[in-house]
Amino acid sequence: MPSFFQISQLAWVLPGSAASGAALLNEAGVLPFEAQSNAELLKFSAKPYLDSVKGYLDPGGHLALAACSLLKKGSASLQGRATPTADVGLVSLSRFAGASSGYSFFAQMQQKGPRLASPMIFPHSYASTAGNLAAIEFGWSGAHMVYFGKQDCRETLEYAAARLAEGSVESMVVLIYEAMPAQLMPAARPIRNGAVALLMEKSEAGAEALLRFSLQELRQTAKICSAEGSLQDALQMLQGLKNITEAR
Repeated sequence: MPSFFQISQLAWVLPGSAASGAALLNEAGVLPFEAQSNAELLKFSAKPYLDSVKGYLDPGGHLALAACSLLKKGSASLQGRATPTADVGLVSLSRFAGASSGYSFFAQMQQKGPRLASPMIFPHSYASTAGNLAAIEFGWSGAHMVYFGKQDCRETLEYAAARLAEGSVESMVVLIYEAMPAQLMPAARPIRNGAVALLMEKSEAGAEALLRFSLQELRQTAKICSAEGSLQDALQMLQGLKNITEAR
């Protein structure tokens, strides 16, 4: 097992900001979020960021695919690989996944009947769809895993570390997203919508890295599994890893 792993690149789609960078999001990334800006993200379109996906996408799919596109465009390592490539894997996490599409599909069944509900919508309610579409769109055909539901967001980095350690991939994309419409949750329980995509690799001496950590350090951080969804949890996890990196 390598001594250290690193996050080499980060990309995000959050209220008021869609970008890729070699610096972590500032503290504002984990501050309380406004319901209005959260809802606006459900109208975000990934189409300008993509080459081949032209049909229906769940709001979560839009956010996830745009974040992955920004990650690839911002990373010389990912751009330098041929497509498709088996040395880039992907692990995704979402607490609620394509809930918006599930709601839309069953609303159509109720309004139009089962024979007229759109068959294009239903598959986008699956928890695996956004990650699978990203792997197809960008040619990341290495190891693939989907986490869904009330999961500790550190599990994504654990899975990525295991694949990197065994040598089945050279890089892992870690994708975490939420796109929860307000009508599916109590008003007192907001879910942070948006997406982040991370490029995780084995850490090499002298390599440029946003974050550098060992598995022991990751496991010693507090478990984060809040009521605000996987994205909010991931942003807090990144802040914790930032503190570890800066303290070293």
